[in-house]
Amino acid sequence: MAWDDGPYLAWITALTVGYGALTPKTTVARLLGIAQALTGVIFTAVITSLALTPVASRLSAIKHSGNAGYAWAIFDPLPVIGASC
Repeated sequence: MAWDDGPYLAWITALTVGYGALTPKTTVARLLGIAQALTGVIFTAVITSLALTPVASRLSAIKHSGNAGYAWAIFDPLPVIGASC
């Protein structure tokens, strides 16, 4: 095994990318593969955070409104016409 096999295999395993049929042979290619995998994980985390921030805000508003028992309020972001607020 070459000196860069261990770190490469460790990163690819930790990032749950897998080894695949094609694997990079040079150190530079392996580093680029690790960087790409890290970028994918970070991108997924950012997109998930952006998607869930409104949900967390809505849950917080429900909790602080004294209406925490109304679990379905998160799915009802628009007021009902004619209902008193």
